[in-house]
Amino acid sequence: MDYFTNFFVDMEHCAILRRYAQHGSYPVIRPYNESFPEHFYLNRTNLHHVIVQTNNFSFPVSINNPLPGLWFLAAFIPKGQEKISQKGLNKHNCLYGLNIEVVSSVQEDLEEIDMDKTTSIKLTELQSTKMIRYIPQEGIHKYTLVIDKCSITGPNITTVTSCPVDIDVSMETLPTKGSNRTVSHDCSNSSLPCQIDIKNPVIMNWNYLKITSGVDFEQVTSIELHLRFNVKNYHPDLRWSTHTKDKCILLMGLGRLNFAKNDFSTMFVFADATISPVPNSLILVPDSLVLVAYFKLNADTDSGGTFKVDLETAQDILENTQDGTIWFCMMKNVIPDLSSVKKCTGGIGLTVNTTSKAALSNKIYIPYPEEGRWYFGINSQCYHKNNSRSIERCKHFPVLRLHLSVSRCVDEQCGQFGVCQEFISGLLVFSSCKCYAGWRGYGCNDGTEAESDAAMLTSTLLLTLSNLLFIPGIIIACYSRYFVEALVYTYTMFFSTFYHACDTNAVVHHYCMMKYDVLSYCDFLGSIMSFWVTILAMARIKDGLRSFLHMLGALCLALGVEYDRHGLWVFVVPAVTGVIIMFISWIVQCQKRKSCYPTKWRYVKFLLPGVLLAGTGLVIFAFLETEENYKYTHSAWHVVMALCIIFLLPSRSNMDKGTLDENSHCNNIVLERYSND
Repeated sequence: MDYFTNFFVDMEHCAILRRYAQHGSYPVIRPYNESFPEHFYLNRTNLHHVIVQTNNFSFPVSINNPLPGLWFLAAFIPKGQEKISQKGLNKHNCLYGLNIEVVSSVQEDLEEIDMDKTTSIKLTELQSTKMIRYIPQEGIHKYTLVIDKCSITGPNITTVTSCPVDIDVSMETLPTKGSNRTVSHDCSNSSLPCQIDIKNPVIMNWNYLKITSGVDFEQVTSIELHLRFNVKNYHPDLRWSTHTKDKCILLMGLGRLNFAKNDFSTMFVFADATISPVPNSLILVPDSLVLVAYFKLNADTDSGGTFKVDLETAQDILENTQDGTIWFCMMKNVIPDLSSVKKCTGGIGLTVNTTSKAALSNKIYIPYPEEGRWYFGINSQCYHKNNSRSIERCKHFPVLRLHLSVSRCVDEQCGQFGVCQEFISGLLVFSSCKCYAGWRGYGCNDGTEAESDAAMLTSTLLLTLSNLLFIPGIIIACYSRYFVEALVYTYTMFFSTFYHACDTNAVVHHYCMMKYDVLSYCDFLGSIMSFWVTILAMARIKDGLRSFLHMLGALCLALGVEYDRHGLWVFVVPAVTGVIIMFISWIVQCQKRKSCYPTKWRYVKFLLPGVLLAGTGLVIFAFLETEENYKYTHSAWHVVMALCIIFLLPSRSNMDKGTLDENSHCNNIVLERYSND
């Protein structure tokens, strides 16, 4: 079958979009060119990567003859200017979509054959191409496809020395010339028998054979050929031998121990293993044979984690006059043999040897491993000590300690500046590191953009201590008997301080006295309530109505912040409502007094500075904050919003006579208020 996969992308305001498609597991990508930890294997098979750079267009990507099984898609927009925008103010949203279309066509006359039998194939003018499929069974590491008989029917046909057909062999998908999964051979250029060797085939899956006639059927009536397979397999009962090449011992499949406390927490063990991995992992590795075993990785329980191979050998096992090397080669759906286990072309290889302590152990991590059956082969070689070119028969076989496991992130950890978390996208679950303090990468190991300890401490101190500027406003509110307002300002100062102490990227200078979500909720609620009670204090309304509006605002804002604390309307609605109430009360007072309320000089001396401070804070908060300047701009927001209270909060109208004099309130300087009298 032919499949066409189309990614439909609508990019109204996007400059660039990266898209990845990966067979068998999640794509391993580096969105911002982060580095990976040491010993990570990053070569992916069947990974398709496309970069889209133009807006308002759809960009189809064709994947012809895709591999059967699961495919995973990922898309992301590379970061540009890291501006922090208030939700609802960002007009330039980047919109894109992924639409998958599968176009299939039925392959007619697809014949299934048995590799143990000889098959007769006939090509005619009506059927000049023949498509065949077969399944290499367990244990096959090599086979040879042989055409030993070929007869051509037609006028003027005498002797047949070659078979005029073209052969294409592929694994898991239909043959495509030029593909790295297709092996081609022209039998018309070789004498009979015509044969093609297939090394390390994909077993337990469909393999496909395409036979195409290379003659003109105007002169030839038909071509008939006999097709057979010479198969080399491994058997579990094969005895150890030193006289025959490509021999091995095929061990039983590995079992798995799943630890229920965490997802992606699995250890693979041999059939005779105990619960402890130590005796299970000791293996005698012969030098003339290959030990082969397999294990299975599942998409739902393994692909979202990190697969680890850990090897270790010992020096004291070998003869004193010998050193040894052990090769480990792992391939998906393919059995490594004696000829391929050392180079491990197309697989994942590791080596350990006894020449030094550093070389005694080796390991490799495979992030988001591909699902399927994985085979690994182990082989050794001994040579005279201090002379690696003098190969000798092993007097004592090297011993290998093998540990295969799946875990989250990097051994369940993300370094000093990150935490390992599980993420859910639809029905997909995978583990990933959440990094702090500018650290990046799969294991939070990339410190190219990391902040220094001094910078992290400065950021924490600025964001927390800047809230202390609320103290003058709290004192003035208490002095003017605005006790509800003073309580709200104190609440806001307290939770903003500890919210930023918990929210900071400075992991070393980090303190969460409550759950992060609780601190975040209280910080947003206190900030909006401070706006509300300050505007109501500026309004000329009776105390009973003011108390009612305080409670109404508290109830409505608690609901709004819980519904969407980052939304624009949760800020706009109470601010606009409060301003309308305030202006209505001022208009009423102007009509009653037949003069401007408040007085003009109080507008200039108190209202104008207060409004300018509040407006500056809102501009900073909504438009100027970025990831880089956040510690400065947000601290400035704290300062100006706290200071504007000093100018905007009026004096109390129902104070006892003689308590405060309008002309000497707070020494007639900054703390003077406009009177409600």
